[in-house]
Amino acid sequence: MQFDDFLFSEPQLKELLIGMPEKIRAKVSLKKIPAGETLLKKGEKVEYAYILIGGELKVINEFENGRIYIFERIRPISFVSELEILAGEMEYVSTVETVNNCKVLMITAKDFAKWIACDHAVLLKISQILAKKMYSTASKTGTANFLSGIRKIQTYIIKYYQENQGNIDVLLIDKKRQQIADEIGVSVKTINRCVDKLNSAGLVFVRSGKIYISKGQYANLLLEIQNFK
Repeated sequence: MQFDDFLFSEPQLKELLIGMPEKIRAKVSLKKIPAGETLLKKGEKVEYAYILIGGELKVINEFENGRIYIFERIRPISFVSELEILAGEMEYVSTVETVNNCKVLMITAKDFAKWIACDHAVLLKISQILAKKMYSTASKTGTANFLSGIRKIQTYIIKYYQENQGNIDVLLIDKKRQQIADEIGVSVKTINRCVDKLNSAGLVFVRSGKIYISKGQYANLLLEIQNFK
């Protein structure tokens, strides 16, 4: 499927890109990326801007102590690397990897800069997106700094339940403990200790090392968080 096919089949994408100059549009390319691949690497030269139109990406950062922290998930339709280009930076500030099979539109950094310079509507849209990201990040960071390990895992489980519960009575937290640790920024040892505490308190239950939560336990977890606040 070519770029124009996507443009006219996706109303949200059409609205976003309608002001893109024809010369730039002609050079936009579609790229399909398998799950588990790196789209861009922290510290590498900024060569492209991307628009995610299918699949899911994760934004990760590796700290000096070697710990990798997943601090954002990106879903369609979203820009990738717009921050670096808008700021005039020459290197990517984070690594972005595919969670599943993804489709992205690729635009050279030079063409992307030309596009946002002449299309005030898309520049405003990007500015609004970045402002929301900054607000969300500041809010999460400010809260996370004061949360204990147990509160972080409780908050994570509540959010996971809300996003995946459906109509089933008991939900499996279908994540490896290392994944959970990476996503909330604590060690696996802390995850194991906190899960044991929640299990003992009857707020989750564990079978063969896997974490499960029922509707009743979810309600009790919400009460725990509300009482903490």
